[in-house]
Amino acid sequence: MSLRIRVGANKLILQAPEVFHIMVAVILGLFAFFSLTPAAHGQSSINLSRDLVNLGIAAQNMTPNQPNLDARPLFQAALQYAQAHSTTAITVDTGAYYFLTPQYFDRYLVFSGLSNITIDLNGSDIYFNQSFLMGFDIESAQNLVLENFTVDFLQLPFTQVQVSSVDPVGRVIQVNTLPGWQTPSEFNAIRNPYGQA
Repeated sequence: MSLRIRVGANKLILQAPEVFHIMVAVILGLFAFFSLTPAAHGQSSINLSRDLVNLGIAAQNMTPNQPNLDARPLFQAALQYAQAHSTTAITVDTGAYYFLTPQYFDRYLVFSGLSNITIDLNGSDIYFNQSFLMGFDIESAQNLVLENFTVDFLQLPFTQVQVSSVDPVGRVIQVNTLPGWQTPSEFNAIRNPYGQA
């Protein structure tokens, strides 16, 4: 293999196609390695739906539209990583995410001590399991943006019924619970996490 370098008018000419191809392959290989390897200080952005496994944050990614997948521990682990690695942006793939277990007895997820971070949930729907617990609790945060999401509950704090009869003399109203809704008697149980009716 021979290598010839010629200097022409305002240009450098490398004449060794084999060397050029080898150099391009080495450069592309290094680029791929460094672009896939997280820096020692961490990622500037994390997609919870795609990056949790690759970054060693969790054993699985926070995949959308999985009603049996508890998003809370995955989201919580990502927040801890973001805080430790100066991550500035967190996002998810658009979809539905289910917070099935609370971080504490009265709230699902605490955003505590975060600063200079934007959490963009990309138009996603967040479903908390029980409606009498706090959803997101933000404490001691600075420059935290939490945006682009809706919130709902799997166990709603109300029901829907259809009135079937009214007895004005006896002062009794009979109702039938609509399909898919809780019966009114289910609200007799105390659901408040503090044990109050």
